[in-house]
Amino acid sequence: MTPAEISAHLEKVLSNPLFSRSARLSRFLRFVVEAAQAGQTDSVKEYLIGVEVFDRGRDFDPRIDPIVRVQAAKLRSKLLEYYASSGAQDGIVISMPKGSYAPEIRDRKPTVAGAASKVAPERSRIAVMPFTNISPDPENEYFSDGLTEEVINRLACIPGLQVVARTSAFRFKGHNEDLREVGAKLNVGTVMEGSVRKAGDQLRVTAQLIDVQSGYHLFSQTYQREYKNVFELQDELAQAVADEVLPWTGGSRPVVVTTRATNLDAYNAYLRGMYAIANRFADLPQTVNYFREAIKLDPTYAPAWAGVAQSHFLLAYFYMMPAEQAMSICKEAALRTLEIDANCAQGHSSLGLVECAFEWLWSCGEARFHRAVELQPGFALMYALFAYCCLLPQGRREEACRAVERSLSLDPFNPLSQCAATFIYGSVGRYQDAIRQHILARDLNPYFPPVMGTIGLSHEWNGHLDRAIEAYWKTYELAPNTPLSLSVLGHALAIKGEHGQAEQFLNRLAAFPSPPHVDIAIVYLGLHNEEETLHWLEKAVEHRNFHLITVPSDHRFDWIRPNPRFQNLLQNMGLQAVARTTA
Repeated sequence: MTPAEISAHLEKVLSNPLFSRSARLSRFLRFVVEAAQAGQTDSVKEYLIGVEVFDRGRDFDPRIDPIVRVQAAKLRSKLLEYYASSGAQDGIVISMPKGSYAPEIRDRKPTVAGAASKVAPERSRIAVMPFTNISPDPENEYFSDGLTEEVINRLACIPGLQVVARTSAFRFKGHNEDLREVGAKLNVGTVMEGSVRKAGDQLRVTAQLIDVQSGYHLFSQTYQREYKNVFELQDELAQAVADEVLPWTGGSRPVVVTTRATNLDAYNAYLRGMYAIANRFADLPQTVNYFREAIKLDPTYAPAWAGVAQSHFLLAYFYMMPAEQAMSICKEAALRTLEIDANCAQGHSSLGLVECAFEWLWSCGEARFHRAVELQPGFALMYALFAYCCLLPQGRREEACRAVERSLSLDPFNPLSQCAATFIYGSVGRYQDAIRQHILARDLNPYFPPVMGTIGLSHEWNGHLDRAIEAYWKTYELAPNTPLSLSVLGHALAIKGEHGQAEQFLNRLAAFPSPPHVDIAIVYLGLHNEEETLHWLEKAVEHRNFHLITVPSDHRFDWIRPNPRFQNLLQNMGLQAVARTTA
């Protein structure tokens, strides 16, 4: 790269809002880059920067005045954020290594992973696009979405297939993008699309399978069936895909596991429940009624029981129902699911969640997750839940990272997986990866409160309190009456010394009908009130508060970890090994 190319790149970076809104950081970056171009990196010392960039006098003493060190940390962070977002495709990268004020300027070379991503994905990696509803009744949208999801689930159970999960596939619903471009974004080799027409007891489905690289149709078929044969139709669709994209080995045909037919009204109620979970997330309590209706019509319909388990886990997580009540129902529904169908991956994963996050039976819960993976290796969200609720609390950091990365590879546009990844990366010290993941999540769903909450935690863990508070305020604006937004902001304001505001948030948390024990403890932690922090954590253990699973990996608790009461808390959660390593 030539000096002119470096100068042009520098101007591009400085014109970005991350720098153009901060005159001091822009001046800092320009000074060190121009010094490097002039071959004067040896003279770029803390004293010179303080005098030349920050207008300190000749009597400037870096040992007393830390301005250069503070601003250098901000500059490193801004550069990191720039190259993870706007500058992700720039051919030149400027960085400032820790312990030095001399910048590194280098060509961006493709990594091994980057080079691999240019290789066309195998046909066995597939995305099923939402089937278009062309029925006379637009209310049948739930049915076309449900048919798509059922086909995805069947394909995800076939060994050898990698199937993009529902959340990511449905991101493209209603868009008229070229399927080859969609395939490239989802990193798949084949894409399935189609349409559904449901009129009375007649069902007409058209399906096409397209090779992403060539754009050619691998098959195009139309199925005309009576509605009562919808389950057979789903099996036929999945089998047709498997026959086309998976090679037969040793004369063995890849066979789709057929599902048991059920009462069609029960099936309809189940589809409405799944549609509501995906499209009306804030109305979770109402979605349970659809699953209960399906169970009333067919008490042996395993997917409906799995829906009850799944929805009650979400009710506990988002504070819509006390954890003791919600997780008890979740366990009951998961056990009933497995009584009916011992090979239901959703049943095993739901039971794993209960055993890890509520009962603290870590080895039992882990075994459940492993069984779910065996049964349905394409069940994307399960990997993120396994990482967040089972592996990370036990201090198994590298395994947690691998699990959440597997989740993202199957479902790159799922906001829950994105937030789990941001939290996990931040907690294990992979700050750059946390920021990169957050930017992707923010671009996908800027109105999902955990998106800002998790990156705020990562900023705080890495010593950037002001940036954390900025993110927490955005979380609060999106969800002003949730324990998450009140606790993270209250804690950070307390750390900053704004105790009055922190105590206001504390009072609001204490006023909840079911006090969120962990969140109250977090605000007391910020106020440095050790006694109250431990008191509320112990109350959380007593009530088996679901959110205790985040405490072992939350660095905000680091200063209180040596306390014997905190160690006892970890031991009560069955985390003796974690307690020993943090004592």
